[in-house]
Amino acid sequence: MTLLSKQTVKSQSDYRTRLNASIECAYFLLHQGLPFRCHDECECSSNQKNYLELLHFLSRNNEAIKRVTFNETPRHNKLTSPDIQKDITQAAIEEITNERFKMMRENDWESLLEKVSSFCIKHDIDILIMDDEYKLLDLMVLGDQLDTYIIDLCGDDEFSGIEVIKLLLLLPVATATVERVFSAMHIVKSRLRNRMGDKWMNDSLVVYIKKDIFDKIDNEAIMKQFQNMKTRIKQL
Repeated sequence: MTLLSKQTVKSQSDYRTRLNASIECAYFLLHQGLPFRCHDECECSSNQKNYLELLHFLSRNNEAIKRVTFNETPRHNKLTSPDIQKDITQAAIEEITNERFKMMRENDWESLLEKVSSFCIKHDIDILIMDDEYKLLDLMVLGDQLDTYIIDLCGDDEFSGIEVIKLLLLLPVATATVERVFSAMHIVKSRLRNRMGDKWMNDSLVVYIKKDIFDKIDNEAIMKQFQNMKTRIKQL
């Protein structure tokens, strides 16, 4: 093995160790609904807030992490920026979504399809056939297509009760879900996070509310999603 190859293997190993440590920090904070950052995160600050302080704690108690974090790594590749934190969270959400679809297929997918089919038959609506080849991306697009479909129907007098139909479809899950969301929001959007954006708040809430699924996802899966996201961005 050449010197360059050895350096490449070592840099890749260091990167994985650093990314895994960053995921561990994000996992703990997301699981507890805690803020990540503060206004003063310079190296001279006595309190760099939760994310960086937690990473400092890990580095002090783990020699392998200490060797690849903070001053021991290139400035452009520390994996501690706000964008990296949000990307890690997004990768976790994608894994939660995948796990949720898997659980639906294994447990209550057939029951859900039966209810949807019954509704479609009753109202003379074409039934969409969703086989195993139906892609997750296609399922995500369905939400936008449904919104467009509803807008079109609202302009038709024959379907003036479409809002009532929407309410009937949403009501069984809305009451319990909304209560959980508002309860979680009081924890996630605290006084220290009163300026957080909608996207970041939504992502934080999803992970906090679905922590039962989040707990089942290992760091390796989040790493793969994170790398896939970075690859997609480079290809754009």
